[in-house]
Amino acid sequence: VQQSGLFASILETAMKTTKDSLDFYKGLQTLSSICFVGGNIDSALLTAGQVIAFTDRQKLTEPTHLLRSLAYNSIGNCFAHIRKQDSALYYYKKALDSYSLSGEAKKMPDLYINIADMYTRKGDYAQSALYFRKALSVTDSLRMGEHFEFPIYVGLAQLYMELRNFQLSDHYFSLAEKHYNERSLSEQFFFCNSRGNFYFFAEEYAEALPWYRKGKALL
Repeated sequence: VQQSGLFASILETAMKTTKDSLDFYKGLQTLSSICFVGGNIDSALLTAGQVIAFTDRQKLTEPTHLLRSLAYNSIGNCFAHIRKQDSALYYYKKALDSYSLSGEAKKMPDLYINIADMYTRKGDYAQSALYFRKALSVTDSLRMGEHFEFPIYVGLAQLYMELRNFQLSDHYFSLAEKHYNERSLSEQFFFCNSRGNFYFFAEEYAEALPWYRKGKALL
């Protein structure tokens, strides 16, 4: 929280000195992300909404489509955080639509993953699998597997675990585990807990316990 406050202070100082409105609202969008990370969801929603209002007044070029996409994605993150899946899905899809007009491609897998996650939460596993596979296809085409394969594989593993298709679930958990050591501490904890859940639901309790213990140690 202290770091978020420091980043926000530096950013606000920079925003006061810029004379370019697009740069100002890029800063405001970054501020929205800082508010979200700091747990201030209301402020994150408010600032992202101000960014959308700005882009509504502009001629939509590739840079403004990109900024618009980032703002929609931030709003989606806020609704996902408070477990309003339908609202999150709506804004994630608007983010995807804007991003497809931005001339960029590197964040496309992230957007597909966000949409897939919301469908999983809603229990619409067919749509979830569709978007996870879209994310995997784009990741392959962009040759960004080292960054995106882990969350995609974990997402598919969880999806098939919910369907109690333990063979496919185990397959994707095994693929994700190959990238385990490269991931952040929080991602490693999430994997350990999810892998433990897999063995728990498969009623292989002796296999579940070591993963839960490993997750506890990380926590």
